[in-house]
Amino acid sequence: MAEPVDDLHGDGDHPDPREPAGAVRPGFPWGGVISALTLTVVVIFAVQNTEAVTVRFLVWEGAFPLATVILAAVAASVIMANIIGAIYRRRRLRRRAEKEALKKLQSEG
Repeated sequence: MAEPVDDLHGDGDHPDPREPAGAVRPGFPWGGVISALTLTVVVIFAVQNTEAVTVRFLVWEGAFPLATVILAAVAASVIMANIIGAIYRRRRLRRRAEKEALKKLQSEG
């Protein structure tokens, strides 16, 4: 008995009917490659910037490696950007939901 032909047109764009809907096919792991490159750059940066710097903030003062100070500043920036982005997205979704509810009420009335 012949096996079923999965791709009749030969273009590879048609999903395999035996796969569940929404199944993700494994591809090249770009996220892993980018993460590995980023980690490599961060390690090189940290190794090259080990000299101590004095950090003063209000009443606190301390000596830390330069790489630690810069990476802490970058981490704080990323955290703040994510918090602000989450607040913005939440407000936008709430406004969209309110507009849709208002349209629904107006169309019913």
